[in-house]
Amino acid sequence: IATPKGGEPFTDFYVLPSNRNVTAYPLDILKGENISVILGLINHEFKMMNYIIEVWLIDEIVVFNESTQKNETIYRHAWFMDEITVTLDHTEITNEKNITKKWEQYYSFIIDRIGHFKLTFLLFTTPSEGYDPQQDYKNSINQIMRNAYRNLHIWLYVG
Repeated sequence: IATPKGGEPFTDFYVLPSNRNVTAYPLDILKGENISVILGLINHEFKMMNYIIEVWLIDEIVVFNESTQKNETIYRHAWFMDEITVTLDHTEITNEKNITKKWEQYYSFIIDRIGHFKLTFLLFTTPSEGYDPQQDYKNSINQIMRNAYRNLHIWLYVG
């Protein structure tokens, strides 16, 4: 975690378990189970911001490449799940715990596949292209993630 310099614009982007207990993220879930988390944003960009949060379910593995002697991420699947649009006014940085201009929303999802996945939340400040939830974006997810302003993820085992 880095502390921004005075006057530097930034956005707080976070995901919390639905009970706000940071030791209780959903990690082991059942296929078809309805799960909720809390998504949050606080705008410190010094202007009104339009945000787009994209939710992706990614099946990835990390393998060691003998020739380069480095670990490489291989995306086996990447499915678009959802998009949330948020417009938020600037919030001054204070030491107060109750920030009035933050955005928080319970986000519920169901995963209908079995496996080990990275549930990824990508934050954008410009509109993105529309995605088909039935299509596999494994060949373009790396570039999509690089284009995001911020990103968060939760590792899930779905059985």
